[in-house]
Amino acid sequence: MLKNIIVLASGTVITMLILGLSSGVLTTWVKDLSNRNVVPAPSPIIEPIASTKPSSTSQPSRSPVSTKQAITKVKSTPKPIVTKAVGSIVTDQQAPTMNFEGPWKNGESQTCVKVVNISDNITQSDRLTKSERMDNNDWRDLHSEYCLSGNRNDTHKYQVRVKDEQGNEATSTFTFPIL
Repeated sequence: MLKNIIVLASGTVITMLILGLSSGVLTTWVKDLSNRNVVPAPSPIIEPIASTKPSSTSQPSRSPVSTKQAITKVKSTPKPIVTKAVGSIVTDQQAPTMNFEGPWKNGESQTCVKVVNISDNITQSDRLTKSERMDNNDWRDLHSEYCLSGNRNDTHKYQVRVKDEQGNEATSTFTFPIL
């Protein structure tokens, strides 16, 4: 019985010795870390993710019209956002971009236009706020395409407004004739 008590006591002493040493080592290590001058890592470079979403409707061949050919008004207010990288802050000052397609005739002899390639440098495409209007009518949610009838060569003004999560906004205007 005395042997068992000695073994138990020596085991307890060894355990206490190990715990005591390790807590002292940990305490010294934590103190050492708090005395160091820590320099933050450089911010990562963030690049836009290209959207490869295919068109849901099959349309006759048409060429995209660059927003450089359309009138574009951009309103941008820099607001900081935190990216996925811990501790890095990026100021989003870029408004979303877009291109127009059309005009073309659909199966109902209407003239159609649409906006394509809507993107932003930070906000994902499905999180952008998108609206449209024709000939200065009220704004409405963006549809896949805008079709209308009228007299041949009458011109119409199609506008699309896109706003990212940081409040940067772009409004593009595309003027086209009825075909």
